[in-house]
Amino acid sequence: MSSSTPVRPSTQDAVRLLQIITVALIAGVLTFGTVVVVLLGALNNAPQGELLSLVGAAFAVTAFVMHLVVPELIVRQTVPNLKDDPGGLTRLFVTKTIVASALLEGAAMFNLVALMQEHNWWSLLIVGGLVLWMASQIPTTTRVHHWLETKEMEMRG
Repeated sequence: MSSSTPVRPSTQDAVRLLQIITVALIAGVLTFGTVVVVLLGALNNAPQGELLSLVGAAFAVTAFVMHLVVPELIVRQTVPNLKDDPGGLTRLFVTKTIVASALLEGAAMFNLVALMQEHNWWSLLIVGGLVLWMASQIPTTTRVHHWLETKEMEMRG
């Protein structure tokens, strides 16, 4: 972000909060994944079925789509009510980001349970993909600032 771009003080706080929350969700998945893989040795055992793993894969696809759709539905329904609320857009960004991250985290955890129960290595690949996507979505000041500017312009015009 250039030094000439003004940043709202509450935006800085929101970015820091979201970074902490997103990293904590990722850390939870990585911690549970370490327990499943290292302590429980889920990859050391022969696969024992695929039903739960297939459900987990379907859940991952569904959660990925939902993490794109649901937050935007929340935004569309909420923005019209924020015309007289100067901090409302920042709070809305926080809400939509937490919802999106939580959907992915839930799918990752489900796939770790599937790995723990059925020992299919590809469940771990799904978890890895979800975690990488979550990490790529960690909010930055620039990303939040641009989103807020876009929404403010939409509200004015």
